[in-house]
Amino acid sequence: MRALLLLTVLGLTGAAHAATIPYENWEAQPGGLWTGGSGACAMREELHPQTFGALTTQDAAAKFAVRLQQTLAAQKLGSVVTQAVERPGQWGVLASYLYSENGERYKVVQLYVSSAGKLRTFTGSAKENEYDQCVTDMQAFVRYLAN
Repeated sequence: MRALLLLTVLGLTGAAHAATIPYENWEAQPGGLWTGGSGACAMREELHPQTFGALTTQDAAAKFAVRLQQTLAAQKLGSVVTQAVERPGQWGVLASYLYSENGERYKVVQLYVSSAGKLRTFTGSAKENEYDQCVTDMQAFVRYLAN
């Protein structure tokens, strides 16, 4: 459960929603958490109480992406990249970065979208040099399927 530890450390503790991970060898855990690769990867979907209006244009999403990148970089996260991504009926922002904890480095991919005016996130993590199939599945799900 190495990747699960990272999600807990990052303080991602909003209420769960109801995503289904469409890949083999992923197991549902309580609280909107999914694990894959025998614990090598973790993914969590959360609905936060924080107000977050829908990003209705690519420009609005791009502006939020710039602010998010600055915020994540200010938290001393490494290799921060953000981009606007289109989702059904709205835009979201995809972020990826490296997070260090106790000498370990984790690759994190995170999607920010609006759900009924609240912030909804999908966050995946794995050790930086993890090569399990779950890493590819996790990145593909957050990048293309989560909404």
